[in-house]
Amino acid sequence: MIPWDIDTKYYTASVDFWLDHIESDAAEAVKAFTDDEAGISEVVDAVILVFRKDEPESFNDIKIWSSFVEKCDLSIRVVLGTCGDLPADYVDTVDEWCSENLFVYVDADEKMDNSEENPMDKTGIPLLLETLEANMWDGLILKSSQAQSSNTGRGYIRCHYDCIQVAHCVLIHYYTDLPSEADIQNMRKQLFGALDDPNDGLDQAFAQIQSLRDMGTTLPDSERRKLAAQVALSFAAQFNDTDKDIND
Repeated sequence: MIPWDIDTKYYTASVDFWLDHIESDAAEAVKAFTDDEAGISEVVDAVILVFRKDEPESFNDIKIWSSFVEKCDLSIRVVLGTCGDLPADYVDTVDEWCSENLFVYVDADEKMDNSEENPMDKTGIPLLLETLEANMWDGLILKSSQAQSSNTGRGYIRCHYDCIQVAHCVLIHYYTDLPSEADIQNMRKQLFGALDDPNDGLDQAFAQIQSLRDMGTTLPDSERRKLAAQVALSFAAQFNDTDKDIND
């Protein structure tokens, strides 16, 4: 176990990394991890599967972990490619598998282009760290800052938005069948329509967020992806407009 104390702008959390290098018989290892008596699937919130790009056949060992991944209630799924370059004829294979299984693919060796105008487009290890920090870990402690003290609820929702920015980047990268503008605005109204109500606007927003999260756990993969896209893009629409109002 390797402990990691996460300290972001909005929260702190203590998590443990469990590193395991499977040198032989990966199928047997997956079976052991999936065993109900082991209880591993009940305590895992994130999975990072690593393969060598210069040994692309090692990606096949990642695929057999699908049964364990599906048994877990994961918030984060990452495939990390290391060492060298991925052959061109394997790129589509990796991207398609990650897309179908709701994984973020991170090329550990990819460098961020500083000329890019969008600071959200992180790559390599910075993208991996941002993805991990974007999770709402069990036991996290929200910070109380001057930026949030005027309205703790809005600060908490803003924290959710920063987390969803990562999901937004992944959706744009992997999916072309994104929701329509009307779908986005309808979801935005559902989530934030009562936000300015001084009585229970925040409570309603939190209730809607939790309701959608619960609903997502009961949907098939295709429907869960559609819902995730609507939520992510509605957050982006809401807070991009809010930021413009503040700057104006």
